[in-house]
Amino acid sequence: IRDNPDAEELNLVDIPVNIFQMLLSFMYGDKIDIKDENSKELFMAAGRLKIFELQNMTAENLIKQINQDTAIELLSLSNKYNHNPLRQKCFEEVQKTFPEIKNDLIDDPAKLQKFIDTKIKLDEMTKKFQEDFIK
Repeated sequence: IRDNPDAEELNLVDIPVNIFQMLLSFMYGDKIDIKDENSKELFMAAGRLKIFELQNMTAENLIKQINQDTAIELLSLSNKYNHNPLRQKCFEEVQKTFPEIKNDLIDDPAKLQKFIDTKIKLDEMTKKFQEDFIK
């Protein structure tokens, strides 16, 4: 960094020690055991450090964890760290429940979450209205 004025300074203090140890093990050729509980942090660290092979490995693990509760959060991470396969799988999971969602929302998880929240509220109001009307 001192010899290259265009280089970015890299701050690693926010990477947890266990994740940093896994990064070092991976970079020095040791096998690492990616567990569900550390795959998200490892994915973020690998993406941030541009260790693409490790990022792909952790994304494969995250894809197995996608469900309706995790899809938006993982979609946001996949957008932030530019990982298209994870991004697509997350969006497909959301579309299982909300098939009317348009593809352009894949790039904006916050807007997607607002759409989902609004749709759920509207469905609840419609159901209540129907129940009240039947009475």
